[in-house]
Amino acid sequence: VYDTAIANQWNVLLLGDAGTGKSSSARNLAVRRQVPFVVVECTQQIDTTVTQGRFVPGPDGKTLKWVYSQLATAIQQPSVVLLNELTRMNPKSASLFLRLLEERELAVDTFNQVINVHPECIIIGDANVGGMYNGTTRADAAFIDRFGVKLQFKYDTDLEKKFLPYPALLEFAKAIRIASDLGQQDFSVPMSTRLLKSFVEQAKAFNWDFAVERLLSSFPADTGERNAVKTRIDADAPAI
Repeated sequence: VYDTAIANQWNVLLLGDAGTGKSSSARNLAVRRQVPFVVVECTQQIDTTVTQGRFVPGPDGKTLKWVYSQLATAIQQPSVVLLNELTRMNPKSASLFLRLLEERELAVDTFNQVINVHPECIIIGDANVGGMYNGTTRADAAFIDRFGVKLQFKYDTDLEKKFLPYPALLEFAKAIRIASDLGQQDFSVPMSTRLLKSFVEQAKAFNWDFAVERLLSSFPADTGERNAVKTRIDADAPAI
């Protein structure tokens, strides 16, 4: 899919829960193609210094010199650019990227300059989906529409088995994921692959009780969510 997107100069949007491999997928593409990998963190504070560049003090401390942003530099060569966690960005800030995504041009206002995106540069966006993620906002429809290819990433138990060979643990995680999808419990923290790996590592390094406490601390206590997870893991503990 990525190779076809590059050939057609399409932007790609990766959607899915945290820890499903979205960012890793983009990073692995850069490694495979042996090109630079640049991440633009889409925070509430993003502005033109991130997209275009800024003036910085010169060596003499008296003059200023212009430094292009990592994004402006990366798009001029074969590269993989990741717009990370799009839904954490203020929707008004999406205007910073509209021309880049649509016309594959980056305007540098300071010099009235237009930088064209290299034909072998691919722009990938990723976003966690669902209302369970704190700090996320609904993305601008015109912004999302500029991603020609949208890929859905999901937790894959068969894949997780390759580095988490603990069937009962994976079944425990699967049960919580299903309950969350069905709305039986409003989990604000997904039972991610990353969280499971950390649980196993801490159980081995310390002990079961320590790992369980650290796992439970990832879930809020005031909503009953932590108790719901504790009930499930206590019931499955012998098998895990």
